[in-house]
Parts: sequence; C-alpha cells; structure tokens
Amino acid sequence: MTDKIITYNGVTVVLKRATVRSRLHSGIIYRKFDVGEGTPDEEFSMLFNYVKFLTQATVSGDIGFAVPSYTDKPEHLQAGFEAFLEMPEAFFDAVIMALTRLDDPANETALQPDGHEKKA
Repeated sequence: MTDKIITYNGVTVVLKRATVRSRLHSGIIYRKFDVGEGTPDEEFSMLFNYVKFLTQATVSGDIGFAVPSYTDKPEHLQAGFEAFLEMPEAFFDAVIMALTRLDDPANETALQPDGHEKKA
C-alpha cells in the first residue's frame, strides 16, 4: 500500500507512506517547535499527528487553512498547527486512520515472509 486518497469538502488529500525523507522533514519541524525532553506529552501528541499530516499529505484545494511546508518559518507552522487543531474530528480521524494503516509495518512488502523460512 503506497498511498490513500481521501476527499474532504471536495478537496483531495493524498496520504503517502512514511519515508526517510518524511522522517527527516519531521525532525526539522520538531526543531522549529523547539520540541525536547521537557515537552509535555499532551503537546507532543498533538504535534506528532500534525507533523505526520504535514510530511505525508499533499492537499489539492482549499482545506480551510494554509498547509505549511517543513521549510516555512516557525510562525507559519504554528498558525497551521492552530488551524489543524480546529479541523472537524471526522477529518482528523480519516487522516490519522489512513496514515496509521499506511505506516503499519505489516503492510511493508519488503518485510513479508518470502515462503522460505526455516521451520523450528
């Protein structure tokens, strides 16, 4: 499974499986939010889902807020975060469920048994 397409209010959102690139871009965003050991778990949890959305989604159309890039200034990322938090729960559920399925290691074909396993 390489991507999942959802439609929200007529806007197409293409969600892609996590890659090394998306992981590295995530790290850049976390640094811009000054995430560290002292970051409260609640804040990190909210930010984690937003960062997954930013680094694994492509939005075609007006979703209701400007979706920033990892290269944007911290204030643009923060504004996007605040707008993301105000999105309807149905949108969030659709995005996060799709990303969870895409990133599930069980869906990674390179990790599937090849049928030549040794039997105990």
